[in-house]
Amino acid sequence: MDELVVRAVARRDPDHVDWSSARWVLSERRSKETWSAVTAYRHNPDPAHRRFVLDVLHWYLLLPSSWRNSYEKETAELLVAWATDGEDDPGVLAEVLRVLSETEHRKSKAAGLRHAGHPDPRVRAQVPDLLLSSSTPPPPLDAAARAALISLAGDEDWGVRAGAGRALIAAHDGSPDFTDVIVGLLRDPVADVRACTAEAVADSVDRTVAVARTAWTVPWRSPTLLWPCSTRTTSGRGSTPPTVSYGGTTRAPGRRSNG
Repeated sequence: MDELVVRAVARRDPDHVDWSSARWVLSERRSKETWSAVTAYRHNPDPAHRRFVLDVLHWYLLLPSSWRNSYEKETAELLVAWATDGEDDPGVLAEVLRVLSETEHRKSKAAGLRHAGHPDPRVRAQVPDLLLSSSTPPPPLDAAARAALISLAGDEDWGVRAGAGRALIAAHDGSPDFTDVIVGLLRDPVADVRACTAEAVADSVDRTVAVARTAWTVPWRSPTLLWPCSTRTTSGRGSTPPTVSYGGTTRAPGRRSNG
């Protein structure tokens, strides 16, 4: 176990074959001993080790071998505790929240609200998905979740705004405050925000049609993203926005400063 982890994190690159190979081997081992050994690295002082733990846990969720050793419940409990107890590295914390959003836990929303005002945009970008319920039909958002989503839709980081917009559209209940925010995002000065919001409106249920009809009266040129908006969670501080295509001319969109 220790040798696999050492091999995985040696190059500190989640895309390296050593990382992915070790992750695959450990994801195939579903004994309690392996589970305990993997999760013990949660407290390792090196962020790369903690990030590797999250990657293995994510694969446990993606590839459950059976209900007896899926560790879905255990993973959700551990992630909630991890997000609640604190994580010093913003990149690791963002990954904790991302993986948590793919579980079903009664405290997921509370974990999201706890970090809605985090100083790092990578963390804030993971909050909207935690505020939405996976049940069908989803229950109405409570006041705290509504306020958090509206606030995130006005975030200084364009990636956070785009993510909040998608969540607002998914939770849209016809209320004027949500409609106004969504229309505002369709007028956003950053092309990616407009495109992601328009994509979410187009893919949403009929209750957002009125929002779409209102927004399409706004004159702006709609770019076509070269990959789905769902793969873009946040721009991050100092990062380069993804390339978009305007009528055959490819260039990077502008964005607001993160200060």
